[in-house]
Amino acid sequence: MEKLEPKRRLIIALTVGSIIFFVLVLHLLQESSPSSNSATFGYSRKYQGLNMKDGSSVGGEEAMKIDLRRLVKGKDLAQLEATGMSCIYDLHFEQCIITKPVIIPANEPMVVYVPSNSDQPPEKRTIQPYARREDPTAMKEVTPIHILHGKNITQRKNASSYCEVTHEVPAIIFSTGGFIGNMFHELNEMIIPLYITSRHFNSQVQFVVTDYADWWVSYKYKEILKQLSAFDVLNGDADGRVHCFPGAVFGLRYHDNLALNSLDIPEGHTMADFRHFIGNSYNLTISGPLKPKKKPKIILISRKETRVILNEDEMVKMMLKLGFEIHKALAHDMLRLNHFAELVNSCDVLVGAHGAGLTNEVFLRNGAVVIQIVPLALDWASDTYYGNTARVMGLKYMEYKIKPKESSLYDVYGPDDPIVSDPLVVFEQGYRNSRSLYIDGQNVTIDIARFRGTLKKALKFLGS
Repeated sequence: MEKLEPKRRLIIALTVGSIIFFVLVLHLLQESSPSSNSATFGYSRKYQGLNMKDGSSVGGEEAMKIDLRRLVKGKDLAQLEATGMSCIYDLHFEQCIITKPVIIPANEPMVVYVPSNSDQPPEKRTIQPYARREDPTAMKEVTPIHILHGKNITQRKNASSYCEVTHEVPAIIFSTGGFIGNMFHELNEMIIPLYITSRHFNSQVQFVVTDYADWWVSYKYKEILKQLSAFDVLNGDADGRVHCFPGAVFGLRYHDNLALNSLDIPEGHTMADFRHFIGNSYNLTISGPLKPKKKPKIILISRKETRVILNEDEMVKMMLKLGFEIHKALAHDMLRLNHFAELVNSCDVLVGAHGAGLTNEVFLRNGAVVIQIVPLALDWASDTYYGNTARVMGLKYMEYKIKPKESSLYDVYGPDDPIVSDPLVVFEQGYRNSRSLYIDGQNVTIDIARFRGTLKKALKFLGS
């Protein structure tokens, strides 16, 4: 019996040690992941603290309110501080910021309650949370949200009795309606505005998506959404429960085409910061010089419907003779954005006719080259949407402006028709006419010898 005693002590010690280890691991897992209450998968987490300029710090609800207030200035801030709600109706976007409790019930169409003790008459605000307010085509796809603000608006003495899920971080509510499916519009009206609006919350914010597109949330932009919020995205159309938040932002802030204004962002983020954020989301290398290669890599955006390069195969043969490694990219390749971003990031040159595929320039490394093929009459749009952005991002930007003979419109209308000789006349007749001709109805046949000269200049930029 005495010989067995050490073995027993060893078994007891190992058992106790295993139990302690299991408890510690469970505790660490609970600490490192958002906790959920018994009613839902929704999360409840204490809002993080803020360090103030005077050396003091604040936490909890007051820290949250400070972060919400940082989204507004001037008279909008005064309105927010006086009433707990401030709404902005800009040319491009609508946004309401609320620093008091917000109740989002399971309604269709969506109605949101903001209870108040004020004796002022209840007010109703309607907002469409998509940053393309000036475009009626886009806004037809965006469900309005009705915000009811006032006393006894829930028809209950205790409004909190509505709550099935209580959150301790604010909500940001936005739509994936609008021009979803077009990468330019997805980055321009959703991803960059979401970054502008939410980055300073340091992931302590809950996204609620209306006009919910699961492939967009759970697949295409999953990595970006995870970087901006520590919590699973809520489907605002079909969750089926009443969610209560200590504050909220309805709608996203918009600055300009694929752009952000650091002076109007709480932490002064720049386009360079946004590019590094994108790099972190997809494990890309953004900074640092490009290393010279024996075979520089080109990614060619291959269009199949409009602004098609009709002699694309001939152009590819010329690129190969110049010593490039070629990757042709079709629209469906861009759906697997995590893989496609890596491919673009590995390339030295991005080539494409004016269109949404050029938005992928955001994934290139600093110093890479963007060559935009500019179809007839699209000089302004090409420079405004992609040229300016490329320059701001630290890329080498080049244009290949086609000659009239390289446009398919030349074969249809001839050299003397104003459509070819004086496009400004067409634009003066309205956007619809000009779009049908130059955006939707034009293809190009590249002058191979002239384009070869453009590529040789690109090689010089790369030091090859």
